[in-house]
Amino acid sequence: MRETYTDIIQYVADRCGTSYHKSHTVIKEVSRVLKEHIKLGDAVHCEGLFYISFQTSAGRMYKNRVFDLEAQVKEIQERLPKISTHLVNDLVVTYYVRLHQLVSQGKQVNVKGVGYVIPTETEDGSIYCHTRVSPALEKPECVDFLLLNQETGGLTLTYLEKEDVRFQMVADEKLHVPCIVAKESTYQFETIEI
Repeated sequence: MRETYTDIIQYVADRCGTSYHKSHTVIKEVSRVLKEHIKLGDAVHCEGLFYISFQTSAGRMYKNRVFDLEAQVKEIQERLPKISTHLVNDLVVTYYVRLHQLVSQGKQVNVKGVGYVIPTETEDGSIYCHTRVSPALEKPECVDFLLLNQETGGLTLTYLEKEDVRFQMVADEKLHVPCIVAKESTYQFETIEI
């Protein structure tokens, strides 16, 4: 059975002992802050799911800023001052844990507007988790990165435009690869004559 976005929000609300509305507000804000930080050129880490950073043909990026769980909770708390830091933390952690559990069950998950984790079975029967950036996710218009020069070993501050960077998305090392891939199925009743 497929778990919808509203099912996940309700699950998070029930686990944290809060209302659906409050849970939805915080989860919606998670997507918003992730997208904004990617647009600023920061790498983003969705705990237990995936890590999004940038690549360029101009060189190897050196220690880009990472917008991690702690920074996400802090920024969401600043944007939603009426919700306690403790509750924001619980809601965000529970949301990521639930998505992680769904992937472990072989189901595809989506951090709305940011990225997907898709358990995939190959022709030889092996299973891996494919990650994909959401088509709605925008690259930064222009951003400064420290690039590592392979020849000299030195660092250079480089200004890059939108067309010079591309997303690099990898599954989190804590992500459990499922044993089976869940498939969408429909059940129908057959009518037989008696």
